[in-house]
Amino acid sequence: LPHINSLLQRSSYGPLKTLCPALSPELWSSISTGKMPRKHGIEGFVTEDTRTKKLVPYTSNMRKSKALWEILGDYNKTVGVVGWWNSWPAEPVNGYMVCGILGYKAKDLDLAKRKKDSSSDLSDEFVELTRKSRLRTTSFEKQTYPESLFENIKPFIRPTDKLDDIHEFLKNIWNEQERLSTIEEDSLRLVTSVYNIDRSYKDIALHIKQQSNPDFLTFYMAGIDVAGHKYWAYMEPERFSVDIEKDKIRRYGKLIPDYYRYIDEVVGEFLEMADEDTIIALVSDHGMSGNERVFKKTRINSARHFDEDGVFIFAGPGVRKNNPIHSLSSVLDITPTLLALSGFPVAMDMDGDVIKDIFTPEFKLQYPLKYINSYDGGRRYSSNPIESPIDDEIKKRLQSLGYIEQFPGAA
Repeated sequence: LPHINSLLQRSSYGPLKTLCPALSPELWSSISTGKMPRKHGIEGFVTEDTRTKKLVPYTSNMRKSKALWEILGDYNKTVGVVGWWNSWPAEPVNGYMVCGILGYKAKDLDLAKRKKDSSSDLSDEFVELTRKSRLRTTSFEKQTYPESLFENIKPFIRPTDKLDDIHEFLKNIWNEQERLSTIEEDSLRLVTSVYNIDRSYKDIALHIKQQSNPDFLTFYMAGIDVAGHKYWAYMEPERFSVDIEKDKIRRYGKLIPDYYRYIDEVVGEFLEMADEDTIIALVSDHGMSGNERVFKKTRINSARHFDEDGVFIFAGPGVRKNNPIHSLSSVLDITPTLLALSGFPVAMDMDGDVIKDIFTPEFKLQYPLKYINSYDGGRRYSSNPIESPIDDEIKKRLQSLGYIEQFPGAA
């Protein structure tokens, strides 16, 4: 990973403690607000609309706390936000927002039901990868702010089943002469789909950077997570007692490292565009490890991430170089740290703290930490989600599988 390696040489970096259970909607909202889920209001994949009794994904209007991009916008900083969890519908920002629509699987509904039952423990088999958000090229409200931005970014939205110009590491697997089993093909289609989503978000973020050069730019990529869930056992077969076919190890054993190499290429593209005054933050919401029990059960899922630490890398003005941080920081610390690096106060009602060990002595002297009580005074939110035009479509699929009937209020 040459680009990430070069970034490490001029950065402070270390492990990043996740929250348990490691549910992406909660984690990314905690990363962007510095607050625990009970404070920011996004507490899982789906929630019940009290008006309709339907279970639908959390939407942006339900977040109780201001995200980093809103805080910076209040300081008159321009922003570009692309692909973040639970950011639909796109809200007014001082700049640009691009967000996909979240889907969900049947197990999301099961998880929501179990979370309501305080006597039931959450086990990892019930926390399943939800369908990642994606942009639709058909008419669809509030995928962007301003809405006029949509026509500008539409050329960058890749069909999720696009195969003709995908990255070489995926193309080589698709071009294998041996026929793939149904399970193999489904998993490969999922990873390819998320790759196309990642590439869309990356290209849109590059476009916003090149056209508008906002003061703050952030985008999310999901592919490493999906590849980890599906292909860990092929990467580390020695950690599993089940017999894994050698031809599958040959075919899929490098898929996860190859996806990291693709991410490294993306990092390189943005590093080329960053000047010496740019603060860079590379963050994961959790880590992963092999999970033999899951692999035995499904014969394809082979990783988990319930209590696995993620990582952070910070570089730029005010940040110590080649500086490993050994104390355990948290996903809650990202927003407070970025605010401090930008010279703005940290809110005292944030659960996270500033990762002070990354600062140079000169920065600490020149920019002592400042605090305010809260940024959320003007934040308006709702206790009910906004139904998307595809919710009924998803529910029909679940109903055709005979699952919805188990949840009378969800139909």
